[in-house]
Amino acid sequence: MAKLNQIVALVQGARAEANKITAPLFHTVKNPVLFAGMTQVYTPAEEGGERLPDDNTAVRHTVDEILAAFRKPNARMLDLMSTNENANTEAFADVVVDGSVIIEHAPVTFLMPFQKFLEQEVRGIIRDLPVQDPAETWALSTSSRAGIYQAPSRETFRQQKVQEPLVLYQATDKHPAQTELITRDVIAGYWDKTRFTGTISQSRKDDLANNVERLIDAVKVAREEANSIDVDDKPVGDAVFNFLFRS
Repeated sequence: MAKLNQIVALVQGARAEANKITAPLFHTVKNPVLFAGMTQVYTPAEEGGERLPDDNTAVRHTVDEILAAFRKPNARMLDLMSTNENANTEAFADVVVDGSVIIEHAPVTFLMPFQKFLEQEVRGIIRDLPVQDPAETWALSTSSRAGIYQAPSRETFRQQKVQEPLVLYQATDKHPAQTELITRDVIAGYWDKTRFTGTISQSRKDDLANNVERLIDAVKVAREEANSIDVDDKPVGDAVFNFLFRS
């Protein structure tokens, strides 16, 4: 009797070994020459005539040998796959974070893709979430739309240029006044500006990232627990190949 996690490792090794052994067989069966043999014995037409050596070509492979070579590693692989999949129907564990059950009685066949989803999808989107400008003080907005934050209002002014006459010389009884136009900036109005954002704080982002890592760790623990059950062998290889290769 073995543990499920041991069977999982054995399945992977058996599949690799089967592929390694059977891959050359597919090339062999496509070459009929390798299955052909021949014996030639020469007899001279007249007694005392020239004798030639016999010519022999041995059969290098037989179909029975090919099927036997194909059967052995694949039968073992099927036995291990059957044992593994049967055990998977009995392998369950709770996903627990800080004593709270997040997922109850989760099958190991769910936990494996679930861990991958957390590591690739959830972790990825949280990593790329935009955060609020730390130079501002943000507070939840009174907007009816959830997730909107606003910063304190700031007043700024708008300037515009105006031209005014500048008296260079006052008028006298002999000369008129001399002036020229000058340009200066004056305040034309005021802006009351409020910034809004749909982003989150850096601390909130850090919390989300931490939640993901804690749940991933919990799933790993649950997988280890589910994979630690004892499993019974469920051989099927002989039955399969006895049927397939029967005479």
